[in-house]
Order: sequence, then C-alpha cells, then structure tokens
Amino acid sequence: MGRTRALLQSRSPKVRTQNLTIDVPVMAGDPDVTSEQRTELVLALIDAYPLYRDRPSRHLLQGAADSILRLEAEKSPRALVSTELFKQAVENLGEKVDEFGEVLSKQRGEQRMCARLYELACMALRRVMQADTEAALRESENWTQLILVHARLCDLIFDPEHEVRDVWRVHYACASIAVNAISSVYEGIPLLFGTIGELAAQLPTPKLALAALEWPIDACLYLRVGKEHERGMPGPIGRKLLHDSKDYLLNLFVAHIVCSQAVLPSRYLRAFRGFFRTEVSVTDVEQSVLPQMDNTFSRSSEQALRVAIFLASDARYPEYMGKRGSLQRDSVVLGDLKRGLTLHFTKMIYPSIISTDPGTRDAAFSLFKELGLSENEKDKLLSSVLRDVHLEDIAQPEQRQSLCELLERLPKTVESMETLCDLVTLEHQPEPLDIALPLLLNHVERHEKESIAKLESALLTKLDSEDPKIRAATLAKLVFPFCGYPSHLFPREASQYKRVHLMNQLLPAVEACLMLGASNAYRTSDAALEACAALRIILHAPKEFCTAKVARILCDNPILQQPLQAKPTPSFLLDTRVYHPMIVDVLFDLLSGESVHALQDPEVKDLLFQQMRKQVCIHGGTCATRIAGALHLENPSLAAEFINYLAWSVKGVVPASEFRLPLFFADGVVDFGCYKEWLPKMIVTAHIWAETPQTSMFEEVCNAEYVDARQEVSSRVDEYLAEIDAASRDPIRAEAAAAAYQTAMRLAPEAVLSRTKRRL
Repeated sequence: MGRTRALLQSRSPKVRTQNLTIDVPVMAGDPDVTSEQRTELVLALIDAYPLYRDRPSRHLLQGAADSILRLEAEKSPRALVSTELFKQAVENLGEKVDEFGEVLSKQRGEQRMCARLYELACMALRRVMQADTEAALRESENWTQLILVHARLCDLIFDPEHEVRDVWRVHYACASIAVNAISSVYEGIPLLFGTIGELAAQLPTPKLALAALEWPIDACLYLRVGKEHERGMPGPIGRKLLHDSKDYLLNLFVAHIVCSQAVLPSRYLRAFRGFFRTEVSVTDVEQSVLPQMDNTFSRSSEQALRVAIFLASDARYPEYMGKRGSLQRDSVVLGDLKRGLTLHFTKMIYPSIISTDPGTRDAAFSLFKELGLSENEKDKLLSSVLRDVHLEDIAQPEQRQSLCELLERLPKTVESMETLCDLVTLEHQPEPLDIALPLLLNHVERHEKESIAKLESALLTKLDSEDPKIRAATLAKLVFPFCGYPSHLFPREASQYKRVHLMNQLLPAVEACLMLGASNAYRTSDAALEACAALRIILHAPKEFCTAKVARILCDNPILQQPLQAKPTPSFLLDTRVYHPMIVDVLFDLLSGESVHALQDPEVKDLLFQQMRKQVCIHGGTCATRIAGALHLENPSLAAEFINYLAWSVKGVVPASEFRLPLFFADGVVDFGCYKEWLPKMIVTAHIWAETPQTSMFEEVCNAEYVDARQEVSSRVDEYLAEIDAASRDPIRAEAAAAAYQTAMRLAPEAVLSRTKRRL
C-alpha cells in the first residue's frame, strides 16, 4: 500500500495514469482484498486527489474511487453509508476541508483545491444515494456528515474573501458537477432538502448548512429526464419536486435568513435564488416573509434590507449559470415580486437612511438603487420623508449627510428645499455642508421665487458662525454659483432683482469673512480657504448691482484696494507661509484684471514668483500654466520671465514629469510667436533636466506651437550661441548649456559649425 500511495502522488502523469488504470482496479477487484484494505486505498486516493491539476488524472481517480465504493456496497452486508469505509472517507474529506479553510485565510489561490475536493464529495454523494435506500440514509450519521462537508465546501468556494482571478470558472465548474451529480439521483432531492433543514436547525451557524441548498434547487430547475423538452421547462419531474417542497423551503428561508440575528452575506441568500424566481408569488411573500421581515427590521435593519434587496433584484441568473442554457421561467418571476413589493420596501428606506449604523445606511441606498423607482414613486417617498423628518433628532453628521444624499436622488420641490434650508441652518459640521449646500443651491435654481428669503437666512447663519471651518465650507460652496460661467446666482432674467437682493445681503458677511480669514491665513488651511473663497466671490459679484451701502463697505476694505501688496506687510496671497490650491485661482482672477499692474513693483513680482514656486512644489507644474496665460495677455515678456524663473527655481525639487515646459505653450496658454526676442533663452531653460540628444523639451515646445525648430535655430543661430555661451560661464547653468549646445548642433549643424569655426 505504501508503494501505491507513492505512485498516486507522483508528479508524472504517465505514472499516475498507469497506476490508476491497472494497479488500483486490480487491487480493488481482488477477492482477497479486505474491506480494511479498500478503506486504506480510498483514503490514499482522497489524499492524492487535490494534487492533480490535469483533468484526465482527476477523472481516472474519480472512476477508481467510485469503483471501490461500488464494490464495497456489493460485498458489504450493511448499507454503504453505514460501512467503516464510507465513514472514514467522509471524515477524511472533513479533515481536508478544515485544512483548506485554514490555508484559504492566508492564501487566496487555494480555492481551486476546494473545488477539486468538491468533485470527490459529489461523487460520493451520487454513489451513496444510488446504493442505499432513503431509510438507510436517514438513519446514518455519516449521511449528515457528508451533507455538512458539501455545505462547508460551498461556503469556502463562494466566500468572496477567497476568490481567485477567474472565479466564475470555478463557480461554473462546481455548479456543473453538483447539478449533474444530483440530477442523476433526482429521486433523493426531497431527502437532500430535509437533511439540510435538519442541519440548519442543529448547527450553531445555520447559514452554513444553507450554503448547500443552491445545487438541489438548480438541479430541479435544469432537470431533463424525458418529458421535459428543454431544461427548466415546467414539467412533472424537476419543477414538481421543487413545487412540492415550496412550503418547506419558504419556512427555511424565513426561519434562518429573514429572522437571522446576524447580517448574512449575500451568498447565503443566493442559495434560494432559483426557488424565488420560479415558485414564489407576491402573495406567498406577503403572507410568509413580510411579517417576519418587519420584526427583523426593528432589531436588525441591515439584515432586513439585504433580504429586501434580494427580493427586488433583477430576475436573471449569474454569468456562470447562463452558460447552462436559458432558464424557462413562468409568469411568476422575481420581477413580479419587485413590482408587487415596491411600496412595502420603500417604507424601509428613510428610517434606514438616518440610522446610526453605516452598514444599514449603505444597504438602504443599495435598496433604493435596486428598486428603480418611477417618478411617481419617488414623489411618494419624498412626501413620506418630509412628513417624518425631524432634524433635531438626527444627531450624527453622518446621518444628516445620508439624508442629503437621499434628497439629492429625489425630486426637487419647494418643500424639500425648505427642509434643506433648515438642515443647513442647524448643521455644525463641515462634511454634511459639503453635500447640503450644493444641493440647496440646485433647488434654488428650480424654485427661486419661493426660496430666496429662506436661503438668505440659512447662508447668513453659516457665514456668521464662530467656527472657521463652517465659514470656509460655506464660502467654498458659494464660489461656483458666484464665479461660474454663466453665473448661477446672477443670470440675466426678469427675476434678477431677488437674486440681487440676496447678493447685497451676503456681500457684507462675505467681506467680514475675508478680513477674518486673511488675518489668520498663515495659521490654518481653513482660514486660507475662507479668505481665498471670500475674495473670489467679491471679485466676481456684479458691482453694478451693489447698493450704496455695500459699495462703500467694499471700497473701504484694504485688501480689496490693494490685493497684491508687498509693503508694509505682504498680502496673504503673496505670503509664502500661506498655501492653498485656491490661491492659484484667486491670483488668476486678479492677474486677468487691473491688478496685473501691481507687478510693476519688483517686490510684488518677486513675492508672486516665490508664491507660485511654492505652489508648484506642492501641487505640480500644471497649476502655474493659468498664471502664465494671464500674464501673457498683459505682458508676454513678463510671462516668459515667470516661466524661466519657475523652471530654474524648482530644479532638483520637482521632477521633469511634474513640470512639463511644453504645457505652458500647448492649447494656446501662451503664444509662442510673441517671444521672438526671448526665444534663445528658452533653449537653455528647456535643458534643465537631463535629456538625451535625440529628443529635447525645446523641440516639444516648438511642436506645441507648430514652429519648425530647425528653421528657427538656423535663422537665429548667433543669438542662440550667444545665450549658450553666456550660460556656460555660469556654474549653475553650465550643464544645461552643454545639453542645449548638443541640441542646437543636431538641429542646425552647418550653421552652428560655421559660427563655431569663425569664433575659434
């Protein structure tokens, strides 16, 4: 036997094939071989089976094991299920399941090993059901243990934490094996249902037993034994077996799934998928499931929601089952359940949305998505939400945030807008405001006439808050409505006067936020955001509609008078201690207007360049392209100086991938043609980062503006060589100058050589 075990575990397929086709059958069929020896041989086969990767070897081993079991059933005076051979085989399979379960928790790829072991379990199930009577199976503990092994293997195979890359192939293979095995002994399907139900009642975790329920159900649906012309057709055999067990299966579902104290994974609900999609009607669910679901919802909302999602899911099979052919469905499919139970499920959404449990909130949104409510149904849900909502009782910010997300998915009415106004007024956390404010402003767009006054009160409450985070969050969400193109709050329409009134009410509070934020911008990022957002709002507000009082307040503001100043104290925009991404947006707004003349002051210009250098070091080079474009419109030479300064100042700090010089010239950010007098300096600047002579950033810059680099260098070779010579005498720029000379030599070799010889 030791030699046989060694041959079975050989790595050579040839050796394994010879042993399984000749040696093992001869040994098993020998009349002198005892039951103990056959038992030892079966155990050796079970140990070797998971090691076989090739399908032919596994089929041979299955055949050998099946022949041994058949021989044992013929020679044993007892039923096969009661023999010592079968008992030890089942125990060995259980030990293998325990071993693979521990491995799967650490090694994902071992799920295929469980699938291979499942093939042996299905073979044993088919053989014992063919050999023994139902009475013998019911009386044996070994039969229960075999079904438990099936359940544990199904649980391991379908656990998403253990999934392999092409998991659907593993699932499809297991489904095919199980359905084929059970279909061959379809008379025993009621026995399988009963045994699984008994295990579910006995085990401390009944869901484990229910994992094995999927394949008997699918076997009934796909059974074809003669009278069914196609798989899955309603007939006297398969579908009748499922129909006769309808009440029993429905009770199992209610007792162990609906009434579960714990939240069950979706794979355990999936075991009942085919049953519900063919046999269960709306009336059945209303009478048997919904009363218990309501009780479950009161103590475990997430589990009740998962059941509702399962019942409301689309009536289709997964991909791996679709390969078995289309399932012929009756008129009673799960789609009917979805339509008939939508009203009941809708009532579960709002209480779950405002739950303190994040899992319950996520499940509620999943149910909302799965239901696919019509506009009329959404109107009814909105009415119930607005009727039941009590904002003062919603304590956690996550709850209020979920409420806002729900209102975002529902119709936008005046009533919902007023609720949002109340929510914004009561909110004291920035995260829910980030969702509530844009949603509120969107409501205002639709119902402007009824909402301006309440919106004004809500916004002023937030702008007058003592918390800088609240003020910053509010102003950040007001930037786009004020600065959007076209402006959302100030369209040219007949009702503009109300919006103008809103603007005049808000601007004094915004101006106060600007002063508070600017004085503390260097301390916290919230203060910097507050100052930047307030300044952008004021800059974009239409001044022609301001009242005299508001205009006087804005005129007296020192920051608005000189937003870019260097003396006596630098503006917060030029203070290198202040850094926020919105600073770039504010600088772009200022440099696109009259404030660009402030750069005539060398100190202001230097501070601006230093600030942008810090922004580039933090946020990358793309943030500087907008500033370069704004400078180009007013002073191309200044824009060129800005680009040159940034390139040299961030050398060694920002990699070339983060600061791409061609970005400043692409898409019309700056006009390459305006730099004729300055272009020779670009060839040195473009070689700051080490590059190969075959490709240079200087050529990329030329290509961005459709300029022929060869012609450009040839026509102005003296200027280019003079710049390269000057740079070569600077130790800092010497390396870049050498690389630039190589590029110039490659682009215009004759012109460069002639000038070099002349100079020599």
